[in-house]
Amino acid sequence: MDEDKTLIAICGIGIILTFLIIYLRSNSTFFLICITLGIMTLIYGFFSEDSTVKVTVSYVLAMFCVIVVQWFLVIYIFYNSLYIGDFYLSLIIALLSTMYIVNQIRNKYFKSTEIITLKNNKKLKLVFIGLIIIIGSLAGFDVYCDPIFLYGITLGLMVSIFGFYHNGKKVKVSWTYAIIMIFLLILQFSVLFYYITQFSVGEWTFTMTLSLNIALFLSIQLYVK
Repeated sequence: MDEDKTLIAICGIGIILTFLIIYLRSNSTFFLICITLGIMTLIYGFFSEDSTVKVTVSYVLAMFCVIVVQWFLVIYIFYNSLYIGDFYLSLIIALLSTMYIVNQIRNKYFKSTEIITLKNNKKLKLVFIGLIIIIGSLAGFDVYCDPIFLYGITLGLMVSIFGFYHNGKKVKVSWTYAIIMIFLLILQFSVLFYYITQFSVGEWTFTMTLSLNIALFLSIQLYVK
């Protein structure tokens, strides 16, 4: 089960990074909606059990946030894209994503007697904070093309992953959690050193200190485990 989660999570991160690179080279907003597919894959991976997704409130709300972003991007592309094909493709992606989640909700909650409850508010808050950081960073980079927002994307992913593995009192430190967090740390340091000349001294000092503290915190988690 952990191996499945790891594989799906890595696929999600791979999709995000692939389309992020394409976006950086093309500067086409269409590829931002493709990045949301990677985020959805990542969310699916964290909530999957035995190759099927566990449709919880946290899962539904996380997916709903991504879908909202997709529809905002569809509207933005409609008014700003030079290519009509980008609009139709983004519309298809948003429609299919929405239909997929609606169908999952229908099968889970409207064909059974289960009641939706919010059991883990802290976990939910962490997931939302992470998603907000990711969305804000994507929007900021689209407008300002500042590498600090690339760093923000990795930070948002870390917060979301921390939330996904939070069980109410502490984080469940598994191999999946460790591998993904280490990968994101490497990505953070890569952004910091690759774009070192584009960061201000204050930005670089703050972000480097933050990443080093995250690395120390993760080391302590792994050591205690």
